[in-house]
Amino acid sequence: MKTTALISLLAVLAVSGRAEAIVVPPSCSFDARAQQITDMGRGQFDVYPNDVGNGFVSSMIYDADAGETAILQSCTTGDYLIVAYSEDQIDAVTPIYEEMVYGRGQYTLRQIGEALGALGAAARLGQNDMGDCACDIYYGTDE
Repeated sequence: MKTTALISLLAVLAVSGRAEAIVVPPSCSFDARAQQITDMGRGQFDVYPNDVGNGFVSSMIYDADAGETAILQSCTTGDYLIVAYSEDQIDAVTPIYEEMVYGRGQYTLRQIGEALGALGAAARLGQNDMGDCACDIYYGTDE
């Protein structure tokens, strides 16, 4: 539904000759010291979460000095995978991450981490200490 609405909006803008880049603002922030996704403005880096489906959210953090960090969270179990890679690894790591997360195959967090680790990325699994901001956006709160 969300995708259909976005495609419709883009089609209207393109037909009207007013097609412009749509910049989506970050929804959360990342506290690098605490290694946690927090509410907007409480961390050092902007976070761009995306609903992967089946209770999973993928969040991207861009750091001009250090490269990129991807966090894949299960909003139902609290399990997560955090993967960090340098600027020179982006072309190798990002397509594999996106294929494993958004493609047709089904992989565990561990399998994704091992595949990206083999490409030189630093990967770590964890549970229940990443923060709920990204999950709350797509799956609501338990409160």
